Amino acid sequence: MLRANLKLGSYPKPLERTMRNVRSYRRRLEQELLDIHGRVSLVQAHTVDEICAAEAHCGVARWILRTKLQDLSPIEILTVSRDIHTAKRARNKALAQLQLDQTDASLWDALDAPPAAATAPPEPEHGKSTAKESRAAESTLRAPDGVSPNEPIDVRGPLETDRPEPTA
Repeated sequence: MLRANLKLGSYPKPLERTMRNVRSYRRRLEQELLDIHGRVSLVQAHTVDEICAAEAHCGVARWILRTKLQDLSPIEILTVSRDIHTAKRARNKALAQLQLDQTDASLWDALDAPPAAATAPPEPEHGKSTAKESRAAESTLRAPDGVSPNEPIDVRGPLETDRPEPTA
């Protein structure tokens, strides 16, 4: 009987690079959990393990497609491709359970929310009109008698230079 002499959880030599990538991904994921939550709970550790198992499955399936593509039938290629897709969906589902984006989402929600002052239009002060009312009043102005409607009318008050200087 032939033994492979593999340690529990290890993969054959051709897949060492894949497993190195999975271990690196695991370290980054655990560090992210520590940064956000301050600790890694038992449930989070098992979820990380599930995520890494799915990532390893993807890596193995990609390795099969990369190295054995000529030896596979079209049905086998589709099966391996489907396995990659299924493993990625499982990984993403487990990743969502960790709620790593919870703080980012609340930050973006706060930034996207309209400011409190913009929700209701401000009440005009007594005796003052709003900009909309001012535009409506300007459109109803008529030229005084004896003035052509096409002739510009100066509706401004006297200029600063036209005013008398105050005496001391």
